Amino acid sequence: MKAMAALKHLALYLSGTEHVGVMLRKRETYEDVFDRWIEADEWSDVTREQRKDRAVFNFDIFSDSSWGDDRSTRRSTSSCVMFVNGAYISSFSRTQTTVALSSCEAELYAANAAIAKGLFLVRVCKFLCGDQKDESSGEVKVKLHIDSSAAMGTIQRAGFGRMKHLQIRHLFLQDLLRMKVFSLHKISTKMNPADLGTKKLGFWD
Repeated sequence: MKAMAALKHLALYLSGTEHVGVMLRKRETYEDVFDRWIEADEWSDVTREQRKDRAVFNFDIFSDSSWGDDRSTRRSTSSCVMFVNGAYISSFSRTQTTVALSSCEAELYAANAAIAKGLFLVRVCKFLCGDQKDESSGEVKVKLHIDSSAAMGTIQRAGFGRMKHLQIRHLFLQDLLRMKVFSLHKISTKMNPADLGTKKLGFWD
């Protein structure tokens, strides 16, 4: 019965969104996702920090999570949306494998998954443009955008702090940040496109 309910939900979604698609626009080098957003009045609060320091290819990775939204398992949902020079290239929304004990922990797991997926595409881009550096460079630059100040604090410091129950593999973001593989940026929730992957919408939403 649970599988049939899920199948009906999927069928209704496909039926209600048959005319909806993703438009892939042509983008130029040195552009980023904020160039198009800044044209709209509602995105007028984009900070200068998020629009400076660009490269030939700019990867903008947005991460978000919802804490304990699965009522049966209490697992959280991770969401990620990735852009290259402002062009949408990849996204995912999936249930986390472990139960997060706080919203900060859930955000950390989501950021971990986002960077892990994004680094593969980044390395493909680096290979194609001949960039042999592991860290961000003038050819390829990676920016991680999250809306959780607590998760940002965890990534920016060294070690576990008070979150000693975390698995070590989830703190490799600290090493990557120190190696300048990516830069970390705060973004407001209303501007975070990854927030779309953490909301369960009804048929008419």
